[in-house]
Amino acid sequence: MGGMAGLRERKKRETRLALSRAAIGLLVARGWDGVTVEEIAAAANVSDRTFRNYFSSKAEAVAASHLERALVVADELRSRPAEDPFWPAVRAAVRSSVTGSPGSTHDTAPASPHSAVPASPRDVPRASPSDAVSASPSNTEPASGSSADAASISPHGTVPASTQSAATAPARDGAYMERVKLVLSHPSLHAELLRADDIAKDELAAAIAERLGLDRERDLFPQLAASVVAAGVATAMRFWMVNDPQGSVIDVMDRVFEEIGRGLPVPEGES
Repeated sequence: MGGMAGLRERKKRETRLALSRAAIGLLVARGWDGVTVEEIAAAANVSDRTFRNYFSSKAEAVAASHLERALVVADELRSRPAEDPFWPAVRAAVRSSVTGSPGSTHDTAPASPHSAVPASPRDVPRASPSDAVSASPSNTEPASGSSADAASISPHGTVPASTQSAATAPARDGAYMERVKLVLSHPSLHAELLRADDIAKDELAAAIAERLGLDRERDLFPQLAASVVAAGVATAMRFWMVNDPQGSVIDVMDRVFEEIGRGLPVPEGES
């Protein structure tokens, strides 16, 4: 029975991720109002009814990839050796969530999806971050270089969720990045991304509390640190998208968390 239940959850995860990636790719290629739920379902090789069983809107489908990626940070932090200093361990967990390779120190590792994203991360069995699946059918890739893989970019922290990392994804020209920004700026997406952020920060705070022997609810540090991590990831993604989308997002992440680990000292020459 356990094996069958695990298989069902895996299938649900694959379907959820395929729908989310198809939504992102199509929306970036055509714009928010140029894509219907029916087209997203068709791109993921499922029925319209199946889409609605998983998501209530296009915005919720897009945010699912963001939450999927964000939850990996907590899982990776739990897997880090207990003797690792706290902020270096957090930095490694964030890096692994981007590259998809536990403990990776390279930009080129393939990404691996997280478990199915429920209303709460505790509602379904959790999958190992190394349990990679390829949930995106070939026809979910829209034309003109707007693959769901490359499109899964969010100023809130979402990065490619398929077999390429942000560092190795195809080059993105200015017009493509502008389409990405237009999708991400749509009002209906904001609430879903904020909801996803809250779920992910709560789970990360729990992982931090476990690591440090603190109480997630009664102690301030786990909640504060989780919020700092979320802000750091979001800042790195925004900076990368605006300033160097052809470069490595990993390099920007490393810079951000190096500064956080140093206590955010004021740069020389500034007061």
